[in-house]
Formats: sequence, C-alpha cells, structure tokens
Amino acid sequence: MSVWWRLLGYLRPYRGTMAIALVAMVLLALATGAYPAMLDLLTSMLFPDAASGPSNLERALEDLTRGLGFLGLSFDRPAVALWLKGAIIPLFVVVVLAKVVAQAVRFYAMGYLGTRVIHDLRGHLYQSLLAQDASYFDDQATGFLVSRVMNDVAQVERAATYALPILIGDALKVVTLSAVCLFQYPELSLVSLIVTPLAIFPIVRFGKFLKRYAKRAQEGLGLLTHRITETVGGIRVVHAYGREGYELERFLADSRAYMAVNMKSVLVRAVQTPAMELIGVLALLLTLGYAFDKVESGEIRAAEVVAFLLALVLLYEPLKAIGRLNGILMPGVASAERVFQVIDRPPLIIDGPGARPFSGVPEQVHFQGVGFRYREDRDPVLEGFELVLPRGQVVALVGPSGGGKSTVAAMLPRLYDPTHGRITVDGVDLKDLTLESWRAQIAMVAQETYLFDDTIMANIAYGRPGATQAEIEAAAQKAYAHDFIQKLPSGYATRVGERGVQLSGGQRQRLAIARAFLRDAPILILDEATSALDVESEREVQAALDALLQDRTALVIAHRLSTIRRATEIVVLERGKIVERGTHQSLLERNGLYARLIAMGEAR
Repeated sequence: MSVWWRLLGYLRPYRGTMAIALVAMVLLALATGAYPAMLDLLTSMLFPDAASGPSNLERALEDLTRGLGFLGLSFDRPAVALWLKGAIIPLFVVVVLAKVVAQAVRFYAMGYLGTRVIHDLRGHLYQSLLAQDASYFDDQATGFLVSRVMNDVAQVERAATYALPILIGDALKVVTLSAVCLFQYPELSLVSLIVTPLAIFPIVRFGKFLKRYAKRAQEGLGLLTHRITETVGGIRVVHAYGREGYELERFLADSRAYMAVNMKSVLVRAVQTPAMELIGVLALLLTLGYAFDKVESGEIRAAEVVAFLLALVLLYEPLKAIGRLNGILMPGVASAERVFQVIDRPPLIIDGPGARPFSGVPEQVHFQGVGFRYREDRDPVLEGFELVLPRGQVVALVGPSGGGKSTVAAMLPRLYDPTHGRITVDGVDLKDLTLESWRAQIAMVAQETYLFDDTIMANIAYGRPGATQAEIEAAAQKAYAHDFIQKLPSGYATRVGERGVQLSGGQRQRLAIARAFLRDAPILILDEATSALDVESEREVQAALDALLQDRTALVIAHRLSTIRRATEIVVLERGKIVERGTHQSLLERNGLYARLIAMGEAR
C-alpha cells in the first residue's frame, strides 16, 4: 500500500474537518479564477475600445438574450447592462472577501488536520515501540528510535500540513485558472501552453533526487541524535577519561556527513525554483510577443491581454508551489517509510492464540528444556535448562559472568521467549496466558536500578499507580528508604532527575525495592537487589526482603553470601548449563564450582 494512502487513512476520523477544508479550497479556487474575468469587465468599462469588438460584458448579454429567446423570454437589455455596470465593483468586493475567508478557513482546517494526524501517527508509532520485545531494543540504538519518533514524524507533519493544501488547493487553482484562460482567451492560452510541457521535467526529475537525499538526510539525523544521546548518557565516563575532544570530533564528523547530504538537497532545490521561474517567464514573453501585433490590428482587445496576464500571474504562483512540492513531499515520504517500518514490525513477544488471563496464585513455575540464543549467528546462552520454582521457595542462581543468570530472570516475565523448550506455570505454557495478566504476578528489582525523571512518590508507585500516600510510605519504610526521603527538600515530592542521578546508588536501589514491596506480587525476581547497599543497609533491607519473600515464589541472582545461603535451592550456571544444584552447605561439601566461587570471592 502506498505510504500516502496509509497517511490518508489517518484522516478518516476527521472527515468533517476535511470536508470543510475541501469546500474552502474549491471556493478559493473559484474566487481566484474569477479575478481575471472581473478585471476584464472592469477594464472594458473604464477603457472602452469599440474597434476591438464587443467586450466580455456585451458578449455575456448577447448569450443571455439568445438563451432566453430560445425559451420564449426576453429582458430589458439596457437596464440589465446598467445594473451590471453598477454591481460589478460590489461583486468584485464580495469575491475578494470570499477569497480571504476561504483562505483563512483552509489554512486553519489544514493546520488542524495536520496537527491531529501527526498526533495520532506519533501515538501509533510510540505504541508500536512499547509493544516491541526486548530483542528489538537490543539491536536498535536509542538515538535512532528517538529520531524516528521526533524527527521523522516532524518531516511527515511538515508534508501533511503544507503538501496537502498544495496537492489539492493549488491544483484546483491551476484547473480553475486554466479553464478560465482556455474558455475566455483560447488563442492566448494556446500560445502560452507551448512551454508548459517543459515544467514537467524539473518536477519529476528533481523529485527523484530529493527523495533519495531526503532518506539519507533522515538517516544522518538519526545518527546525530544517537551520538548526542549516547554521549550525554555516558557524560561521566567521557569526563572521567578526558575524551571530550574525541567525542566532539566524532560528532563533527557525523554532522559534516549530514551537512553534505543536506547541501545536495539544497542544490537540487536551488536549481529547481529558477527553472520553474524561467519557464513562467518564457510563457509570459511568448504571450506578449504574440499579443502585441494582435492588439494593434484590433483582433484582440487590450483588456483581454491585461486580464490574461493577470491569470498567468495568478497561475504562476500555484504552479511554482507545485514545483516546490517535491522539496516538502519527498522528505515526508522518506520519513513516513521509516516510521511505518517500525509500525509494521510485528513484536515477537505476544499473546498466543486463545491466550487467557491468569487467575489465582502461581503454585509452580517450570523451565522445561529451555534453550536460548539472542541471535541466530551467536552461540546459545542457555541449553537444556531445567528449573522448578515452587511457591514460597527461594531459588538462587549463581555462576561466572555470562553464564545466563540474567537471561533466565528476563525470561520469567517473558521479556524473551525460549528458542527451544518452554516455560509453564501450573502446567500452562506462558504463551497461553495474556502478557498483562502474567506480568501482573511479578515484581522485579534489577541490578541496574532505573528511575524515571519524576517524583519519588511516582517512582515507588510505578507498578501500582492507584496506591495511596500511606501505602507508598509503608513500602518505603519496609525498604528502609523512608528516613532519607524525609530528609530531602521536598520529601516524597522530590524529583530524582534522569535515571535518578540526584540520588546515590544505594538510595536508588532502596526505591526500587520499595517499588517491589508496593507491587506485592506473588513472584519476585531479585537480580543483585542488594548490590549497591553498604553492609549496614544490606542487613536492614535483607530482613525486609525475608519478610517479603514469605509465601512467594522467588528467583534470586546474587553474589553476596548473605543472600545466597537463605535460598531453598542454589543452581550453579556455567556457559548456559546447570553444573551444580543443591543447598549452600551441600554445594560446599561437594567442593565443585560453587565452592571455588565462594573461595575466590565471586559469591561472598
């Protein structure tokens, strides 16, 4: 389906406004087309030239006389002529006012449509991004995605707001004015039309170049956005290693590449506009050269030439706008294609056919022969993984880095699905449950605590938006966060900054734990949940976590011995395979990998 047909589909909810805009465009085109004819009448009245034959007014009266005579009717021709002469100026004023009003209505209606359509498109795009699975974001740079939502959609907005009035409104003007010229001044029109085919070449030829350069420009802008996002996100590392000059040079190199593509687009537009103007001037000179002898011989009235030249001038503006259309339209088309690439990508993690909501409390989660790899061309992260998470039990995953522990934790809430095998809850495959209902059973505290640039209260309540102030404070107290929150300038209303930069690592971790407390879900995932806490804080939070873990299924990834030794079962992973499992004491007695990790301080 054409990109523009798809964009036009976003107009359906606003058919009424579109109808108003179309009526305004038609009225504007008709009023514009009436200008030359009315100027002809006025000129004929002010400067009558009997030698040049009857004026448009006289010809109109003759046509009216013949028409009424055919019907057996008649009218007082001198009286009607006198009335028309008196009414022509007020009628001209009415036409001008109609044109002004129609232009204002068209501008507002099209602006409204463009704004609403782009709002809906951006919302649809953002919804599609939110629905994408974790693997999609693993392969996409944040800056490129930001560029799609902001820069690409902005280009589509520009095209929708400005291109549609040109495609419809200016095209109607061209048709109306061309019709006036052909019917009123056929001889002069045929002369000027000799150069009209020349206008097609710059529109078509330059359009191909503009689309190509527009696509490259949007890709370059996406790279620039990515560069800025990445550098600002890692600014502390940049400063710490003194790499400001290096990052500046990388940014300038990307900016120069973007500038080079933009300059090619500017060059095409710079040539296109004068080319269109040259064609217009040629048409005007041809017409004047032909009309000069005709006026002298009396074959054409001077008023006709003046009116026709006005029509040509009025016709030139919409033609020039249509000529410039490629410069607006092609970047919009290229950007729309990039936007629809995201919208059209089906997410990999979806509800299975006939998926039903989960109800009750999960009694047992079972990883059955699970294998997983992030990409087909990479080695598997998990192979033949078997694990049972019984209700009310704490299962800990330990092992060297890269063993697959965090992957297991990510698969439990279906951030990823197994490449092989399956995960079931009480015998039901997770794919047969709705994502929303299953994820509602899970609270998670990850190693990298993510806080939004919002208040402390909003961050704690993120997993339970309807929570009361008292419930939020109770969760913070359980996570030993209430005291430090109270000492902040605005307490729970304090904004934490992007990624929580206003807080220390330990404070951010406690807020994440408070969020999990408030969620009060039957399944808990702790991925290094106490890694950022000092010994004293860990002791306090660990006591709270012990209370939280009661009668809940828990999957814990931890290095600290204080967390591991409380687990009902410890599973040791190495290179995606389970090499040991048992309790803390039994694994120590086995003197295998787990014992070596303890001795080396990998689990402490």
